[in-house]
Amino acid sequence: MAHLGLTPQSVMTFGGFKVQAKTREAAQQLQLDAKVLQDEGVFAVVIEGVPNVVGTRITEALEIPTIGIGAGPNTDGQVLVFHDLLGLTKTAPPSLCDSTPISTL
Repeated sequence: MAHLGLTPQSVMTFGGFKVQAKTREAAQQLQLDAKVLQDEGVFAVVIEGVPNVVGTRITEALEIPTIGIGAGPNTDGQVLVFHDLLGLTKTAPPSLCDSTPISTL
């Protein structure tokens, strides 16, 4: 399984939890990377922290499943880290959670 977009091991290189592939060129490169990974034999791709349209286009371009984490509603599956959803972090959850933490209800 491959992981594209905002990758946890590179968060500090990206300057924090920031949306990736916001330019046309970056989005096209990410889609090209996804196709290369598919051709190399990965069985699925996690797409994290990209605009909805990028998640959609990558999903449409691939024959393998995509799993989105903040990549819009049109990936083949979705992941939401429960620590973020429940507000069990010392900092504000990433904007992709876009919900009120249950701990504050």
